[in-house]
Amino acid sequence: MPSPSTLPLIPQILSLICEQLTSEKATLASLASTCKSFEGPALDVLWSKLNGFHPLLKHIPSHLWKEERDENNKRYVVMWCLDNH
Repeated sequence: MPSPSTLPLIPQILSLICEQLTSEKATLASLASTCKSFEGPALDVLWSKLNGFHPLLKHIPSHLWKEERDENNKRYVVMWCLDNH
């Protein structure tokens, strides 16, 4: 009998498992980094449920943007800082 690590993993089953963990972001991140088979389905679920676009900004080079609080000190306003040099 083959070991569990050599059994083929059905992508649809992996996706269903990850979809059940939608609120468990740390668990999904761990799954994505644990096994190549889980990487795609786990990242798909992680990126599909963002609370705004702030997580995306963290992937843009930091010299292109900055954050400031608005006059109510509640919301961040993103300012694009493009340099003409």
